[in-house]
Amino acid sequence: MKLIVGVVLLAAMATACAPRAASPSPAATSSAPTVAPATITGLVAYPAEGHPAMTICAFGATDRGVHYCVDVPQATTPPKSPYTISGLRPGTYHLFAYASGNDRAGGAYTEYVRCGLRATCSDHTLVDVVVRAGETVRDIELSDWYGPTDAFPPQPR
Repeated sequence: MKLIVGVVLLAAMATACAPRAASPSPAATSSAPTVAPATITGLVAYPAEGHPAMTICAFGATDRGVHYCVDVPQATTPPKSPYTISGLRPGTYHLFAYASGNDRAGGAYTEYVRCGLRATCSDHTLVDVVVRAGETVRDIELSDWYGPTDAFPPQPR
């Protein structure tokens, strides 16, 4: 009997002292690596001497539910104002300008802008703006106020 109790006691002690697999640290359990945010910067123009206050938005090219917006104050001169949209996740975006008090975008970054806004240009196709992690995409001008705006997304609330 003493022998059986001693064997059981030794077995219990061996189990209690056996090495265990280390638990992962909280840092090791994060599900995804941190991705550096991206930035888009450029100018917004308006077909007048100045422009009203505006909201500039970058919408996901394939998912309009993804959007980032900034406000630009009213300007009398110059007719173009700078904007910067920061904190974007990497992806492909389309950019739109909303004049104050207007729920539909009126301006956009399109092939017409890249063509120089000349009368001989007739292509108002949206231009894909691709941003990568940590990258700043510069010189994206929103100045096409002449294209068909019925397909533009409503301004996010």
